[in-house]
Amino acid sequence: MQEAARTKGYGDGETKPVFQFDENGATAEGEPAAEIDLVYHKLYEAGYRYDEESGEYVRYTQGEKQVDRESGEPLTMDNVLVIKAKHRVTDAAGHREVDLKGPGSGVLFQRGKAIPIQWENINGVIVPVRDGQMLPLLPGKTWINILPETGKVSYR
Repeated sequence: MQEAARTKGYGDGETKPVFQFDENGATAEGEPAAEIDLVYHKLYEAGYRYDEESGEYVRYTQGEKQVDRESGEPLTMDNVLVIKAKHRVTDAAGHREVDLKGPGSGVLFQRGKAIPIQWENINGVIVPVRDGQMLPLLPGKTWINILPETGKVSYR
């Protein structure tokens, strides 16, 4: 694909990785977080429950476990990143414009722990930062939840 892209003049296809990955993640300083509850707005809630056996978070929406339509398996994540950003409703249907320029506040969840973070947009990618350093993600799946500034995140 990179060869075809160069032939068409789309650039050299070189991309520099933005995320940092580490088998230990950033959990050394985290607080317990086996249950995560998110309120986007009064009509939409989501959450995650940590499964110690798999070491992953299982996604819930409106109180129901989310499953893959094809396999029936629960949706699971190794990293759950929750950030807050400015939202603006743009029409009567409720469509939103979301400001992802950053920076902003958030929480990174890994292996049953919560790590308060700041987030930044680096080359179009939302990354977790703490004390000026990018935090590593666990290898695997990551779900980024973008709450409005009025949204709520709680965990225990």
